[in-house]
Amino acid sequence: MVPRLTIAEDELTRVSRNLAAAFSEDPLAHAILGEWPSNESELAIDFFKAHILAGLSNGAVYTVGEDIPALVVAFGPGKEMDDEFPQWKDVIGRVPEANRLWRVNEFKVQYEDFIGKAYGVGRQRDSWYIMLLGVEISKQKHGLGTTLAEEGKVPLCWQTTTAPEFYGALGFEAVEKIRYLAPFGIGTVTQWAYISRPSTE
Repeated sequence: MVPRLTIAEDELTRVSRNLAAAFSEDPLAHAILGEWPSNESELAIDFFKAHILAGLSNGAVYTVGEDIPALVVAFGPGKEMDDEFPQWKDVIGRVPEANRLWRVNEFKVQYEDFIGKAYGVGRQRDSWYIMLLGVEISKQKHGLGTTLAEEGKVPLCWQTTTAPEFYGALGFEAVEKIRYLAPFGIGTVTQWAYISRPSTE
């Protein structure tokens, strides 16, 4: 696993395109973006670019493999990706208004309550927080995601709407669960909150 300080623009686009394909069935990304992520959606590609660039700017980005088939974006204690990050503002500004309003008025309110119950009010930002963990579709089930998830030697917080069995098998403890009523026919979206505590041995 390699910490990254920079990623070339063409490489960033390719990796983001692969992540958009990998998250093509993620219902929360669908609700936020107003469309299912895909490697043909410029909005979805820029969505993942924004996460990676925010990590490079104010957090940490770790990759596996020469072609970056797997990547994790994390933020350390006291740091986060906020709505004022320029690339993120650009993405959100292109999202359909109804989805943008749902994210601000419903999702974010419920999410803050959710993580407060999961970790204690204001405590998520006391630990390293995984913002994004993704593996290129063709390289999934090869242990790359496991390598990224298991590498940390510090407490980690993480939420996911997909693959809960994967994180449970790695020893992440599920501490809370929430169901959002997503708009526009998406239906109910379930999200799990996890914490990983490093071994003291």
